[in-house]
Amino acid sequence: MSEPGHPPRRGRSGRGRPSPASLGVVRVDAGFEEEYPGADRTCTEAYASLCRTGEALLGELDRRVRLTFGIPQAAATALAVIDGAGVPLTPSQVSDRVLIASATMTATLDLLEHRGWIRRVANPGDRRSTLIEITPDGRAATDQLLPGIRTLEKSILSALTADERAHLLDLLAKILARAAQVAAGQPEPLNGQRIRPARLGGLPQSSHPRRTPSHAGLSGSEGQAGPGQAAVDQAGAVLDLRQLAHDDADQAIQAGRGEAGHGPPGQ
Repeated sequence: MSEPGHPPRRGRSGRGRPSPASLGVVRVDAGFEEEYPGADRTCTEAYASLCRTGEALLGELDRRVRLTFGIPQAAATALAVIDGAGVPLTPSQVSDRVLIASATMTATLDLLEHRGWIRRVANPGDRRSTLIEITPDGRAATDQLLPGIRTLEKSILSALTADERAHLLDLLAKILARAAQVAAGQPEPLNGQRIRPARLGGLPQSSHPRRTPSHAGLSGSEGQAGPGQAAVDQAGAVLDLRQLAHDDADQAIQAGRGEAGHGPPGQ
């Protein structure tokens, strides 16, 4: 819901624009490694393509959840977490499991309570807090939601054979293990070398006789992006998921609804 006088805000589904999946995997242009000495084109292509894939999968899930239940994907995830716990949870426990800010979680719980899917009850172990428990209507909603998500998952992942899916899981496990290792350490400032191409104000090509014309950056797929568009795609593919989370949090605060979260329900 938008504030009066303001146009509707786009949610994670990206309504009004095609799914990022339609752009295909990210491909860098021929001069990429000359513009970024020490970079590896396949690392950049894989990293950005994973980000694009995550956005596309969550976007389609959000689209289906909104169509069926009229709520954002994050609220559905919170409902699934509450249902799957089997016992009442505190709001902070729900927030921790859904990985969203407590302020946004309050709006999410307000939305679910308004729908009659959860109720807040006194916490006998702590008078200062409440517990969240699912209602019979909430159980009925999750009994429709979760099998529907399994159907969507199967529909999309049927593009791979069973062996390919098993191999994909092995590869993702290695990536996630490395990402967890990096995240456990102290963050390092972004740093590296770039030779700015002439089209972006760098030295003219004559000053780099061994360089070839470069439109280095990222595109939707090979041959689809021209000069300048590649850099836009690079920023979008890697950062769009984070911007969507910020947009959803704003929606939650403005509309009194929980609109930010990570990961599909029932995981």
